[in-house]
Amino acid sequence: MDEDGRILPECFVDYEAVERFFRSPRAFIAFLYVRKEDEAAIKQEIYQDYMESRSIQELRKTGNKYSINYCGRTLAKAPFEIRLKVAARMLAERLSCRSPSLAKALFLQPADLKFLV
Repeated sequence: MDEDGRILPECFVDYEAVERFFRSPRAFIAFLYVRKEDEAAIKQEIYQDYMESRSIQELRKTGNKYSINYCGRTLAKAPFEIRLKVAARMLAERLSCRSPSLAKALFLQPADLKFLV
């Protein structure tokens, strides 16, 4: 408490951690005025981005196994024809994914997959 009997913020908040996190009073004030709907939309977008990147990593892992079986090389070093063959096999196995994600995972363009679908 201060000399007037008021409770000081440092008595119940680690103000140094808050200052390090927000880095400026302006950022803290902006955070206070974020609407709950906006916050929910931001969280949803972050979650979707996370799930897509995770999906791409899993697809790439599977694709690398197939590529190594076909030509002894990972996808990054495999020729275009092998990457297409891997894509065809993964589509035949009905792996659920979006075409752009599969293309990205296999180092292809989405247009390369159109004739496989």
